[in-house]
Amino acid sequence: MTLRLGDLAPDFSCETTIGDISFHSYIENHWAILFSHPADFSKIHILYFIAPVCTTELARVAALEKQFEERNVKVLALSTDSVEDHLKWKQDIESFGGCSVNYPIRNLKVIWDVGLYEPKFEFDAADRENCFHNRSMQENSADDYISRNFDEIIRVVDSLQMSDKNKIATPVDWKKGDDVIVPPNVTDEDAGAKYVKLLLEYRFGSNNIKKIFPYLRYANVNQ
Repeated sequence: MTLRLGDLAPDFSCETTIGDISFHSYIENHWAILFSHPADFSKIHILYFIAPVCTTELARVAALEKQFEERNVKVLALSTDSVEDHLKWKQDIESFGGCSVNYPIRNLKVIWDVGLYEPKFEFDAADRENCFHNRSMQENSADDYISRNFDEIIRVVDSLQMSDKNKIATPVDWKKGDDVIVPPNVTDEDAGAKYVKLLLEYRFGSNNIKKIFPYLRYANVNQ
């Protein structure tokens, strides 16, 4: 079953990091954003490496909690791993972002089963997608009434070109000149030789230093 724009989102019940929820009950009278991620932490598949960008993105969503609440929006994160893995990953997300993750993280397979998302790969991974639902629980997207953000398109072009040139990934809200993420299939030794500077610590401020996790490493490739 393929869900089309304007269709009523199917209801489903599933286990999440905040307990068992019913989708329709959870988002009742709210707008909702479902956003998918390839996998928890970072993993390497024989055909595809999954960069640890997701940790930075989910931390940013948690930091925007009040802004979503002001707009009457519920957010739900989707990943392909188990709830047990999600709960372990949640600790890293909260440590990285410095704030609590109060929205649910759930396994993506239940979403595939009801046709809300469709698998894009032959193996167990998802791509990064955003799915918007209005208060009538209908799927929405940018249409004739919603403008595009061309500053964001320029940012995406910069990110794509940086990734293509240096074989790196970019963290949440990355802009040209910012530090980038070393892919998990590159060792520390190779990264030290490949990139100008490998950062095993991430600076959140001029005086505050916070360690990066073993799977989340930043590099500077702008020198």
